[in-house]
Amino acid sequence: MSSRTSWTKVLLNLENGTVLTRTPFHWLLLLIFYTIFFCGILALWFLCYGIFEKSLLLQRPKWLLSQPGFSFEPATTFRENYLKVEYHVESLEEVGGLVDHINKALGKYGNIPKEHYGECQNHNYYGYGISKPCIFLKINRIIGFKTLALESINDLPQDAPQEMLEYLERLSELKLKQHIWISCDARPSVKFLYFPRRFYEISDVDYVSAVNYSNGFYNESDFKRIIAVQIDNISLNVKHHIRCFLWAKNIVRDLKGKTGKGLVRFSLEIKR
Repeated sequence: MSSRTSWTKVLLNLENGTVLTRTPFHWLLLLIFYTIFFCGILALWFLCYGIFEKSLLLQRPKWLLSQPGFSFEPATTFRENYLKVEYHVESLEEVGGLVDHINKALGKYGNIPKEHYGECQNHNYYGYGISKPCIFLKINRIIGFKTLALESINDLPQDAPQEMLEYLERLSELKLKQHIWISCDARPSVKFLYFPRRFYEISDVDYVSAVNYSNGFYNESDFKRIIAVQIDNISLNVKHHIRCFLWAKNIVRDLKGKTGKGLVRFSLEIKR
């Protein structure tokens, strides 16, 4: 028997009544089996999806974080478990890259309010060209989180920076209670200027009720939760280790963990 004849009988054998070595009855059984099998898989998928959908809350996440996230821009380089900002002050390309990064990060919220961030403006390259760089600190809203504000300086932990203690000591008790405060420190020491202020309004952070996206996911009201910090008196060609903290009674600062939980940490080096 030739090879061609052999393959012809495999495809269609009229003597045995088979197609591809199976009888029509066997093909029917196989078709019924796979029909039931895939219908079962489809039914299981719809069942799982239905259970999953029932468990979802349309107006809020199912699992909530314990406190608001905290981040900064320009967060461009991540090395050895911390963020790093370094550039050559005389390099238009490097300065321009940082400026573009900040513009992109802030631009998604809309038009930056004029004079909102003092000297931290696009027209002066956010201070990066004159060795007075600005960083932008953003606190997230967490549905269900209710801030417990400081009521007095006695609510600050023992390791709170002396500068923060002295600053808050000069404030009235009413003003102290209405805000989540910020402090920054650095090694070696530098000077920090905060724009438009060094606190977040609690009413802008607490988000007890449902999410409302009628104005879009991002909008210009988000600038209320973004503070600019200008860093001055920087030593050139020296790496500065900088930390910025959130202060409220129920916001924990994870000093040993990664950036984001109650603080941000990064290194800054301006090279000439």
